[in-house]
This record gives sequence, C-alpha cells and structure tokens, in this order.
Amino acid sequence: VVLYCVGIMVLMLLVFSASARALTTRENYRTEKEFRDQYVLKMFFFIYVDGFMMFWILALYHIPLCMYSSDDELKQISIAGIQLFHKSQQLDVYLAQLTNVCITTIVTVQLLTLARKNLLPFMAKFLAERQAQHKYAELSTLDQHLHKLCDESRSPQFELFDDWD
Repeated sequence: VVLYCVGIMVLMLLVFSASARALTTRENYRTEKEFRDQYVLKMFFFIYVDGFMMFWILALYHIPLCMYSSDDELKQISIAGIQLFHKSQQLDVYLAQLTNVCITTIVTVQLLTLARKNLLPFMAKFLAERQAQHKYAELSTLDQHLHKLCDESRSPQFELFDDWD
C-alpha cells in the first residue's frame, strides 16, 4: 500500500512539474529569474491543492459538522445518495484514520524529499566515478590523472545544499 502511494505521489509530481513547466514556458517570461519564480509559484499551487486542500476541507467543514451535529442528524447526511455516517461511534474511528493518513502523508513526503535532495546526487556522483574508472583503466597513471583533472573541470559541482534538477 505504501509503495502504491509513493508511486502515485511520484507520478503526480511528474505530472505537476510537466504542467507547471509547460504553462510557464507558454507565458514566455523575459528573464530566467521571472521564469523560475513563476514555475515555483505554479508548483506550490499544484502541490498545495493536491496535498493539503483535503485537510482544509476536513478541518473547516467536515470535522466541525461532525462535532456539532447529533447522531440522528449525521445519519441523515448523504451525498449523491451515499450515506456518510452509519454508526454513532464512527466519528472516533474516522478521526483516528484521518490522523493515520496525515502522519503517513508527512512521512512519505519527507522520505521522497530526502531521497531527491541527498541520495540522487550521491548516486549520480558514485556512478560517474565508476564510469570514469572503467573508462581510464587501461591508461597509464599519469594519463589517468590528467583525464581525471580534465573531467573534474568540465563537470558541475554539487555541494550539500545545491538543488538537483
């Protein structure tokens, strides 16, 4: 279940990123800074609506409705013919499930952020070093050192807090 949720979240982030990039490119900003600012704004909006709007609706509408309504009133509430509450103790179970969803969402987002910001640059650097070792294995020690210096001067340097795009 967790892998399925992670897959859906990654897929949605890819779709949001492609959509935000396409919309921002279509607007044709003059400078790279304006482009990036608008791209970040669109990504924030997409992620906010997808990830947090459900919690705002629950907090501002659904939970107060349940807290200040009687059991009989709750049993009468239906949306599109579907009765929302069947039992009198359903609210406690619902709030426990909502807590679990919130915790799972926060942990999953943090793990994805950790992987994107820390593991991907490390893995890219490790793979590049392995390819370089195989590439220059048959050269002499001096040639290996010179090629390594040339490769380091051409490759971008990623520090601890750099963005990985």
